[in-house]
Amino acid sequence: MRKIVACDKVYLNHPPQKVWLIISDFNSYSKWWPWFVKIQINNFSESLIGTVIKVKVFGGKTFFSKVEDIKNEEQLKLLYFDGLYYGYGIWKIDGQGNSSILSYEVDLEIKDPLIKILSYIVSISKLHSLTFKHIFRNLGKYIGRIKEDVKRI
Repeated sequence: MRKIVACDKVYLNHPPQKVWLIISDFNSYSKWWPWFVKIQINNFSESLIGTVIKVKVFGGKTFFSKVEDIKNEEQLKLLYFDGLYYGYGIWKIDGQGNSSILSYEVDLEIKDPLIKILSYIVSISKLHSLTFKHIFRNLGKYIGRIKEDVKRI
């Protein structure tokens, strides 16, 4: 079984509550995720539990995840259930005052045959982490531009 296992972290000069508002606002992802990743929200739930996120990566590869669990606006657990991967991704926010450490951890089984073959040549886990460095950099810039009183819509 070929897998993606990674845990990427970033220090943010922003309070955990503000980071949570952005992480839990899936519609804002297009403002800080790379251009080659398109996100569509399906089955939106006010509680977020059960909300389905369709992700299409440049080149036509698609996967689906849904919000499975939330803990105290500090952790958001996603189940990857269809498409390229199967497994879990977890956003975690630690911090207090005006600083936070945000992490995203994945443990995914690669389901796509082409990606499986590629994983014998290239570390897909390392590619995932490189992508998340870019995502975290963009997130830091995005959070710095938004108002303190931002609210999830």
